[in-house]
Amino acid sequence: MEPYFLKKKFTHEEYLAMVLSKELQLQHIPREFITRELCLATVQKNLYGLEQVPEEFKTYEICLEAVKYSAVAITFVPEELFTAELVFEALKHYFVYMSYIPKEFVKKNSKMSYEEYVASLLEGKSVDELLTHRLIWFREQGKRLLTT
Repeated sequence: MEPYFLKKKFTHEEYLAMVLSKELQLQHIPREFITRELCLATVQKNLYGLEQVPEEFKTYEICLEAVKYSAVAITFVPEELFTAELVFEALKHYFVYMSYIPKEFVKKNSKMSYEEYVASLLEGKSVDELLTHRLIWFREQGKRLLTT
């Protein structure tokens, strides 16, 4: 049985409002209402939003915004859209996703080895330094939330 909101047709603006408020996921919106704007809103509000974006809407901009919101999005980026900027955005979040950087991308775009390439994206900092910095940031955010 379909949820009530799938039986009714909404306007583009109503769908956008529901996506932005996280009431509705892109995968439940009729295809004719899906736009670049809805896809962008989805990837900015949903950790797995890029997975729901139809292939024809997976532009570099949409993928970059998705990875900025959630590093897990890198697992849904088409290989031809990988760039150093996109990879670095993912690395800034969670280094566990390094295994999703296609080795072929590095071979085509760099004379460095895979490990040297990843290290160069870290701007001279070690993974430990960046993880420590990230941990400090999360702790500070947690303290701030507890005191407000």
